[in-house]
Amino acid sequence: MNPHEQFPIATGPVTVCQLQPELDLALDMYRQHNPKRVLEIGTASGGSLYHWLQNSTPGTRIVTVDLPIPDYESSEHLYPDWTPEGVTVTQIRGNSHHADTIDACRLFGPYDLVFIDGAHPYPDARQDYDNYAPMCVPGGLVMLHDIALRRDYGDGVTAGVWQLWRELQAEGLWTRELRADPRLTEYGIGIVRPGCV
Repeated sequence: MNPHEQFPIATGPVTVCQLQPELDLALDMYRQHNPKRVLEIGTASGGSLYHWLQNSTPGTRIVTVDLPIPDYESSEHLYPDWTPEGVTVTQIRGNSHHADTIDACRLFGPYDLVFIDGAHPYPDARQDYDNYAPMCVPGGLVMLHDIALRRDYGDGVTAGVWQLWRELQAEGLWTRELRADPRLTEYGIGIVRPGCV
């Protein structure tokens, strides 16, 4: 069987761009770590955000960052229904690479968990990691999505989160891969614990 057809896509009230087995493992770690300050780079329709919210405990603040989304694609009107009592969602609309967006995120940090799922070409992924991973507390969790993705976007642009992931592993940091199958050339979540080797 083709491994790309073997694993189900995660479900939720909106599109969730995650494989269910990988997301389940990530949510296990989320619940175990019980982060109170969470930063998500790349919210899109909010599929991952929904799951972070559903697994958050009172006192948690989740900061979401993404470019402006057209009204017909936005799920913002659903956020209040997704948000448990005592949990707060703060939206920042802007380019994750711009200084004003970075400064806005810094105001709510430091973070216990940073989830990076922005643009996937290597320079973009590297910049998001360099800008936002330092906002994570020592021993916190930085999660990178699509560490297995191999894709040609055309015009010489390719997915490069996998390259960033290999660089981080080579630095000797504590890392863990959440992969439904090592043969997959898409999806995958990589976890780094800043300050831990």
